[in-house]
Amino acid sequence: KIQRNYKLFKQTRNMTDQWENHDRDLIDGDIRSLLQIGASVRRLEDLYGGEAVHNVAQEFVSGECAEGSIGGRLAPLLFLRESSANLESPSKNDEIVDAALESLVADPEDPMLMDPIMQAWLKDPVVLSSGFIVDRSTACKDSDDRRFFYCPFSRDFRNNEVYPVAPLKNKIKEFELQRLERCVEVAKKFVHAEDWLNAEKVFEIAESLLQSFGDATYKHIAKRLADLERSGPGMDQPKKALRFYVRLIRDESEDEARKLVVVEAVEECLKNASELVSNNSPESALEWIENGPSAELFSLLHKAKFIELWSHQKIEHSKLLLGCAKLQSDETKIWALRRELMQGLKGEELSSWLQNEGLSGEECELQFSDGYDASLWPQGVWLESSMGIAATGPSLPDLQCTKDLSPEADGNHWVEVAFKPFSIEYFSYDNSIFSQHGSGGGWEVRCGTEGVELVWSTESGHNEFFHISDSNLEEGQWYHVAVAFQASSSELTLFVNGESTTKIIDGTFKKCDRLPLLGRNAEWSDRNFSGQVAFPSAATTLPVSGEGLKTYVAELATKRLISLKEWDRSRIRLTSEIVPENVDPVQACKEEFGEGTRLLDFNDLLWMKEEDVETLKNDLGIIQDTTYNVTYKGERTYSENSYEENSDGRLYNFNRHDETAPTNWLVHSSHAGLTLGSWKGAYGKWLCATSESTTRRDCLGENQ
Repeated sequence: KIQRNYKLFKQTRNMTDQWENHDRDLIDGDIRSLLQIGASVRRLEDLYGGEAVHNVAQEFVSGECAEGSIGGRLAPLLFLRESSANLESPSKNDEIVDAALESLVADPEDPMLMDPIMQAWLKDPVVLSSGFIVDRSTACKDSDDRRFFYCPFSRDFRNNEVYPVAPLKNKIKEFELQRLERCVEVAKKFVHAEDWLNAEKVFEIAESLLQSFGDATYKHIAKRLADLERSGPGMDQPKKALRFYVRLIRDESEDEARKLVVVEAVEECLKNASELVSNNSPESALEWIENGPSAELFSLLHKAKFIELWSHQKIEHSKLLLGCAKLQSDETKIWALRRELMQGLKGEELSSWLQNEGLSGEECELQFSDGYDASLWPQGVWLESSMGIAATGPSLPDLQCTKDLSPEADGNHWVEVAFKPFSIEYFSYDNSIFSQHGSGGGWEVRCGTEGVELVWSTESGHNEFFHISDSNLEEGQWYHVAVAFQASSSELTLFVNGESTTKIIDGTFKKCDRLPLLGRNAEWSDRNFSGQVAFPSAATTLPVSGEGLKTYVAELATKRLISLKEWDRSRIRLTSEIVPENVDPVQACKEEFGEGTRLLDFNDLLWMKEEDVETLKNDLGIIQDTTYNVTYKGERTYSENSYEENSDGRLYNFNRHDETAPTNWLVHSSHAGLTLGSWKGAYGKWLCATSESTTRRDCLGENQ
């Protein structure tokens, strides 16, 4: 039947007039869905007719075209026409070289291995109810719903179900294997001839194919290609080394073998960075050893599953980073890295290092503890222990420190805390964030709608002063606070997100006889902060003295806020599968992500900034024309009945509409291109959060 229909398709592929008696809205929707996944306009014109496709394509690109510009209208159409074209072959005079490279990207000779709609190689062939074969990604959305309603070949209304074609998939695997073997064969010839330019082109083609096919299936070939690539020049380039080691790390399934590869990768990074530091090239050195966007290889090696494999190389790594910081005259990084080495080195090695640095080990910058100490906070609802992130509120347990964090008489002092309010009371004293303050004494960081307030008690009286923000504090947003008292000048500085307000303090600090608390005043228990706190710490030394302090705090605030936003996004997960009607979504989320996982509420997204939601959409792979489920105001359905009692209720769901929601939607809410609606049987993947105690209901208390 498949072979017969394929012949029928070739005979009738241009008979577009047979669409006259079909639902035009559904046909336009089918064309639009295929354009969205990159189908060629020319191919769609063969199947649906030029006029129909042209009209839909014009509408599809109109948002990106200049009004009234013919060039503006045609350019996107030309792009769409070429969207399924093959890779361009490299331009060389040598016809043999051209032919060799083109053979690696050419379409298979057997047309049955091609998707007849997308004109691309099949990966996961499925048969439609009409008997025609296309790729699963062409036929179905990620939710497994059909992407188009009419079969474009038979013009029949198609069922939602598709069926795998195992014999054809086996044939595709044979083709993929032959193509990769061909890459190895061609690469060998170029390497043997030391034609590194064309060899690099083969490696790039092979990498693209491996990513498309999947390294796990062809790891033996991936290893052979990696070994060939290793024999060529250019391994002193970070991006090339990244590709080489990423492939090797992915291909090694045995823990011990993977460890050897990781250690080798770190050694290579350190060796190249050391040479560049010696040559006074810190920026180039950091491309090898810095954990950040500009150093992709070392960012990979910093992942939790790899970092423990090279812990014995950490000291050398820190020393090289210190060398770069010195060449860049970055005092903040210099002292931070010195503190790190001070903690990591022991015995004679520490003494020798201090001598080489010209340090005694007693410098105040070395004594400073720049982080949260979990051992001081044994109680409370901790959400992320490594960052000291905790939930606070009237109904939650006390978060009490076991150590007195008061300043010493006539000594320096430092306090740090980050906070995210879920509600802000009118009076600032009702929002105690970090407090060791009682009647007549102590210190406290608290907030009001206008900004952050600091209380600093002395023998001569209370000192209260605000840092007024440019705009009011927003619920659901993180803020970073640092307090620095410089005894030599009696300057007390309050930093909020790196911006400072300074006051001269008269008199000696007056202690409070109570221990510090997070989210609650140390003496008056009805003064609570409803939200989350992070990085709570205090020290009797300053991280940096003098003018360098402002720079240090500004960089620290940026680093803290970035890590907190990343943590916020990392807690939001998307189930790997659609949760069907007969499965409890709460249980499904807990089984996939662990106990404590809760269903995400659309209000959680409303409290996020638009740019953070945009990042989240990309992180989770949230795409258009796909249904996702959330709760709304704690409810799963738009009805008075519960989910279990009334499965026919309108299930809350959202879709990605980057511009305007369709007119047929009942819109309950929208934010950052996401539209919340409800519909019967709208089952999709569920969004959830991996810590139940992060809900605002928990932090605010049931009565609020």
